[in-house]
Amino acid sequence: MSIHHRRCAALSLFLLLGSCYSLAQTPLTRRIRTEGATVVLRIWINNPGPVLSAPPSPLHDAIHVLLLYPVEIVLDTGIAVTAPFDPDFEIRWGPIGAVAAIVLPGVTLMPDFYLPPGIREDVVLEEPAFDDLVARVRSGDGIKAYHEIVGHYPWRGGEAAVLSVELGSDTPVEAAQPAAAADG
Repeated sequence: MSIHHRRCAALSLFLLLGSCYSLAQTPLTRRIRTEGATVVLRIWINNPGPVLSAPPSPLHDAIHVLLLYPVEIVLDTGIAVTAPFDPDFEIRWGPIGAVAAIVLPGVTLMPDFYLPPGIREDVVLEEPAFDDLVARVRSGDGIKAYHEIVGHYPWRGGEAAVLSVELGSDTPVEAAQPAAAADG
């Protein structure tokens, strides 16, 4: 086997064993509460893609990627076409990332659908910390504020996966529910 063939085989093996490396960027919502108010933060992350095997098994993942590659092409094409119209989905590297996900095995646009453990639980803060977090997110310092005040990252990739932290809603949830019930 020539050196060129060995390099191509090694590159192919690397791509396959990398399995589903996702180029998806999606928001997670996180409710932050204090005694009198609740806000919803939208935390944009580099979504790591689906978990193919747990614990990781490179052979299983490579076989999975090869067998499902034709289906993956169709799914990634559909995602690439609809992504520009979806405000809750971005593709890393834009159109180049979309084409890469369609033509390369092991690269996908499929996000990880499983919410991380603990993401559905509200974060409860003391009122001064809550006010500081909301003020800093509004001023554009969301990532650093979330890191310093909340400090735990339940999604895969942890802090390194965070792209931005935005204020999704600053309507006090507890105050809005009784008003909605009175309207009904």
